Amino acid sequence: MIIQRRKYRLLSDEDLVLAYASKPSRDILHVLYERYGHLVLGLCIKYLKQVQNAEDMCASIFEKLPSLIIKHEVRYFKSWLYQVSRNECLMELRKKNPKFSEMEETKIVDEDNIRLEEKKAQEAEIVQMESALSGLKEDQKQCVTLFYLEEKSYQEISIALSMSIKAVKSHIQNGKRKLKIIMEAKP
Repeated sequence: MIIQRRKYRLLSDEDLVLAYASKPSRDILHVLYERYGHLVLGLCIKYLKQVQNAEDMCASIFEKLPSLIIKHEVRYFKSWLYQVSRNECLMELRKKNPKFSEMEETKIVDEDNIRLEEKKAQEAEIVQMESALSGLKEDQKQCVTLFYLEEKSYQEISIALSMSIKAVKSHIQNGKRKLKIIMEAKP
């Protein structure tokens, strides 16, 4: 059983879901719980506001998971699980509090959407910056990457690239300036 879990731990979420759909296994569910149990619990705490209720909801979601995986075609497990968990929490809030309004639900969903949009914007900015890095001279690119992305000191960069600290500072300053120009020029 432990050997089987080790094998499953190497699979992607989508491969695990496909494997479970074709041959249900508690080991697969255990691996999915290891990966996402804490995230589901965090989401449940956010919605339900009480740890005990959130723990119960998390357990309930993972109890329902086997039948849901078989019933639905799951392409992106993490986002699908998020939606399932969110919907379960919202149904619980409606059930416990009949006055739970659409306005409150919309507020919670809007907050989630804002966070998602912020994350997408950050990812797009990172992709744009990586693309812009290719427009720098090689020395500038290496120095900027080591300094800002890998957080190396001038001394460490100087040793790694076999150049003076003065040259490192110059490449970083010029690279940063050129990077800003490239990023502002792109739409």
